[in-house]
Amino acid sequence: MIDYLSKEPIFGVILTIVVFMFFRMLGNKFQWKWLNPLAFSILAIILFLNMTGISYDNYYVGAKYVDMFIGPATVALALPLYRSLPLIKKHAASIMISVGIGTIFNILMVLLLSAMFKLKEPLMLSLVPKSVTTAIAMDLSTQIGGVAAITVLSVITTGVLAPLCAEPILKMFGIDDPMAQGLALGTTSHAIGTSKAMEMGEVQGAMSGLAIGIAGIATVILAPILTNLVDVLIG
Repeated sequence: MIDYLSKEPIFGVILTIVVFMFFRMLGNKFQWKWLNPLAFSILAIILFLNMTGISYDNYYVGAKYVDMFIGPATVALALPLYRSLPLIKKHAASIMISVGIGTIFNILMVLLLSAMFKLKEPLMLSLVPKSVTTAIAMDLSTQIGGVAAITVLSVITTGVLAPLCAEPILKMFGIDDPMAQGLALGTTSHAIGTSKAMEMGEVQGAMSGLAIGIAGIATVILAPILTNLVDVLIG
């Protein structure tokens, strides 16, 4: 019965919406700021599909209709960006430098920790683009010698963990500036981090959306350079 239902397009649509609304309601009711509905929905649906034996292909028959809204949702980020345009112009240099340093730090931390834990080179290179969007990360991973499937997993894991850790870490270091909060989330945790930034405020969401684009370009340029440099230095 469930196998038959899972092949219907409505199944993927309803499952996705119901699970997301459940976690959103749970977070709102108990004021659990750490409960990111997007991140927990991804984990819950993966667990549900695994436990029921429903294939991802069957689920995606319906889920693709939800997936279609990613494009319009991304375009919608232009609105808070437009509203924050005076702020962006005023702090353009600071934004570029902040995201650039954040991107370098993201890459170097992966390379240094991989060397410390003696990870094999293909695995290390697969983790390098973990902080950018999946489309950029997969192509970049393939170009530098990584494995695209591992890269996708690392991108999702980064996106799931960042919203959970963001607010406690920002609070711990006393980072209460909305611009800094948004740039940090967008630089380290791509679109899922931006969903958390949007919850925190419009300025945070705008800065996070802007940081996604800058960090993506910076990672494409810097990842091959830093990877080769660290390889030469460490051997």
